[in-house]
Amino acid sequence: MENQTLSNDIIDEAYNRLITGDHLKYWDERLKYYDEFEDSARKILKLCAEIPIGRSKEDLLANLSAKKSDIEKTETNLARLLYILKNDGYLIENDGKYMFRSPLLRDFWHNRFIK
Repeated sequence: MENQTLSNDIIDEAYNRLITGDHLKYWDERLKYYDEFEDSARKILKLCAEIPIGRSKEDLLANLSAKKSDIEKTETNLARLLYILKNDGYLIENDGKYMFRSPLLRDFWHNRFIK
């Protein structure tokens, strides 16, 4: 890509290399430090990556509690995870919906875990 004239094709190629390569894998690997919440955090991120406009807290709760009988504990864990995921730079809240802070990170997540 060196010494090439900048064009939309070059930009698209660079973007695709970023979302398909290992440059952003840190965002995946660091979830192991979430310990017992790792699986739920991954599910939340996958759900948020599926829809670019984000998901409501109620939608996330419904998806997380589908197989759990203790809805209050699930609700508490969801609130904690959303706080952590926002604090760690994965998600933002916008108009009551949780979405990826970065479209690049969302596309990486979508490419790696949904496609």
